[in-house]
Amino acid sequence: QEGTPTELKRSVGSDVIVVELADKLHQAADIADALGGVDDVTIGRRGITISTANGAGLVADVAVAFSRQGISPQSLTVRTPSLDDVFLRATGHRLTSEID
Repeated sequence: QEGTPTELKRSVGSDVIVVELADKLHQAADIADALGGVDDVTIGRRGITISTANGAGLVADVAVAFSRQGISPQSLTVRTPSLDDVFLRATGHRLTSEID
C-alpha cells in the first residue's frame, strides 16, 4: 500500500475496537464478524481487533453479542487506527519491539 500516513490509516477504517480476551478468541472473532458495520476482524495473541467506520456506535453491540454467547472480555477499547494497524492488515503481523 502507498499513501500518506493519514491516507493509510483511513484505509484500515476510521475506528478500531480492541477486545482483550483470555480465551474463546476464534468464537469472539466469528461473533464480531457477523455484526453489521464490521469491516475486518483480526485475531491476535491476547484478543481480537475489529475495524469499523463507527467504533463508538458498534462497541455496545459487540459487548451485548459477546455477553449473549458467554464471552467476557477483559476490556473493550475504541481507538482510531495507527500505522501498526495498517501494517497488521497489510502483512498479517503486528509490529513489535523486541528489546532485551
